[in-house]
Amino acid sequence: MKILTQLKEGSDLVVQIIINYLLYPRRFISVHTSTKMESKKPEPNFYVIGAGLSRNGTMSMRAALETLYGGKCYHGDEVYAYTKNHDDFWYDLHRGTLSDEDIKDWFTSQGYVAGVDCPFSLYYRRFMRIFPNAKVILNVR
Repeated sequence: MKILTQLKEGSDLVVQIIINYLLYPRRFISVHTSTKMESKKPEPNFYVIGAGLSRNGTMSMRAALETLYGGKCYHGDEVYAYTKNHDDFWYDLHRGTLSDEDIKDWFTSQGYVAGVDCPFSLYYRRFMRIFPNAKVILNVR
């Protein structure tokens, strides 16, 4: 708890909101989701790249990022939940047949604003090049 408090005091706003969500999820949800602001839909953007491996709080991180950014966060369980489209994408990415623009279009066209967990985290370096303004978060145990 002391480490999270220190991190909270010296971090930027996005990290502070995520830490608050992880520390106080019920209070965060009740306060922040009760009033939704209406605005024009922004240009598709990718905000966060999760570089941590599975089983390191990636589901909680996913929930926090989806709440924070109002878009979908790609998680490894989506590979199992969806069939052809996702399998083909990861297969082609691994083989190296997709351009950076293809990858960017695939994520943003489906409404993803962040990504965590495997297989996403295995390609974090490439995603850092494709989405240069995205924050990188490393989850560890």
